[in-house]
Amino acid sequence: MSAIDDEPTKLESADQSEASRSEITKITAEVTRQVITRVSRFFSGPLPPPEVLTSYNDAFPGAAERIMTMAESQLRHRQAMESRVVESNCRNELVGQIIGAVLSGIAILGGIYLAAHDKPVSGFGVILVDLATLAGIFVYSRQAQTKERSDKLAAFKPAIGQVPPTTPPD
Repeated sequence: MSAIDDEPTKLESADQSEASRSEITKITAEVTRQVITRVSRFFSGPLPPPEVLTSYNDAFPGAAERIMTMAESQLRHRQAMESRVVESNCRNELVGQIIGAVLSGIAILGGIYLAAHDKPVSGFGVILVDLATLAGIFVYSRQAQTKERSDKLAAFKPAIGQVPPTTPPD
C-alpha cells in the first residue's frame, strides 16, 4: 500500500517542481528585461531627462537646480570660447589679407619701377608673377571652401531620413 501512496506524491512533487521552474523562468525573464531596460536607457546633451532629474532631486535636495546651473554655465563657457575662436580667425584673416595686399603692392610698385628704369622685361615679369600668385591663392582658397562645404554636407547626408533610436518601454 505504501508503493501506491508514493506514486501520487511523486507526481505531485514533479508537477510542483515544474510549476516552480516555470515561475522561476518567468521571474528571471522579467528581472532580465528590467535590467536591460535600465541599462539601455541613455540620453545625449547637457541635461538628463526630467525623470532622472527628479530622481537626483529626490536623492539629493537641490541637485536638479545644481545640474541646471552647471549645464547653463558650461553652455555660456562654450559659447564664449566659440566666439573667441571666430573673432580670432576673422582677425587673423584680416591681418593676412592686409599683409598680402602690402606685399603685393610692393611687388607691383617694384615691377613698375623696373619697367620705368630700362628693365621692362624684368618689371613686367615681376608684375605678372605677382598677379599670377594672387590669382592662384584666390582659386586655391575657393577650392578649399568648396571641399570643406561638401565634406560637411556629406557628414549630414547619412542622418537624413533616419529615425533616432528609442529606448524600450518599461
